Formats: sequence, structure tokens, C-alpha cells
Amino acid sequence: ENAVTVTGLNIPVTMPFQVWFSCRKTAGAAEASSWRLVLNTTNLISETWSSATDQAEYGFVRFHANPRKTNYLRSGGAVRQRTPAAGASDIVGVAIEVDMPNVAITSVTVQVKNNALGVIDSYATDLFVWTLV
Repeated sequence: ENAVTVTGLNIPVTMPFQVWFSCRKTAGAAEASSWRLVLNTTNLISETWSSATDQAEYGFVRFHANPRKTNYLRSGGAVRQRTPAAGASDIVGVAIEVDMPNVAITSVTVQVKNNALGVIDSYATDLFVWTLV
């Protein structure tokens, strides 16, 4: 499992923000890879992003959160793009699975891991967090 974290943030509940990161998996086994987005300690989204084909794949995720206020704690989501070594790319919308924290966001963590066999390597890198005005 590969995890990348940005700490020392102070994103108030009234501030929209975005999280972007890159991910990839290596060839070597017919195994898929998944990613997870964690805001503070809340596991917000988990998704299998790659195929289970024995090939290298890479992609990116862009997550957007609107202001987090009562009755709007799932007002956001992600777009994930995947490009296999051979074949066509795909773009998928990913929904939030639980309410976003209704407190200031102080850390963002992205975890990328192998789903089953543990034979391939999966990575996340280039994690960026932007606030919007």
C-alpha cells in the first residue's frame, strides 16, 4: 500500500476545495488496484480504479468538495481517468460514500493499494490540495 498525505491544512467548512493526484500500477500479475481518499480521519471514497489485466496502467483523480454545511455534507465527488498500456482510456464519476467532515479539514490522505494478490506495485504521487474562492 502506498499513501501520500498533506498535513497542516486549515480548510474551513465554508470553503470549497479540490484534491488532485496521479496513480499507477505495474504489470506482473492479473491484479487490480484501488484508491481511497481520507479527509482528516474520514474514509470518504474507495474505488477500484484499474483493470485486473496484467499490464501497466496510470491515471489521475480529481475530487471536488463544495462548502460542507448541514444537509450538504455529500456535496462533492470525484472524476477518475485511467489509461491502460494497451487499449482505450476511460473516465468515471465517483460518488462520496459517507458524509464529509463538518469541521475544518486539517489533512488529506490518498492511499493506493493492490486488491488481492500483492504481486504488482501500486503508487500515488503528485497530491495537490487547492482551496477555491
